[in-house]
Amino acid sequence: MCAVAHCSHGDCYGRRMLHHVVTFQLSSDAPAGQAERICEAIDALAATLPEVRSAATGVDLGLREGNASLAVVLTFDDVESFGVYADHPEHQRIIREMIAPHIDSRQPVQFTT
Repeated sequence: MCAVAHCSHGDCYGRRMLHHVVTFQLSSDAPAGQAERICEAIDALAATLPEVRSAATGVDLGLREGNASLAVVLTFDDVESFGVYADHPEHQRIIREMIAPHIDSRQPVQFTT
């Protein structure tokens, strides 16, 4: 399946890039520097996977009240490439050990452009 604007029953109408965006709100008792460590771990993983076309992670600048603590933005050629990243053992370890114990919420979205 390719990442497309409209796709039904395997018919793809124009190839698009798949974007995976996640924002996280860290819990108030998360260790200092945890957001930075999460970003570093995701950046390191993304650098090893040719399926990741681009990666941007960052800690909120604190310019607006109520913003998330950090964000992850990754770009892939297709759904299969996203699956390689999502199911990768290191990604699962990062979620299990670095993210899940320290977040109040996460807001993921995948879309194409």
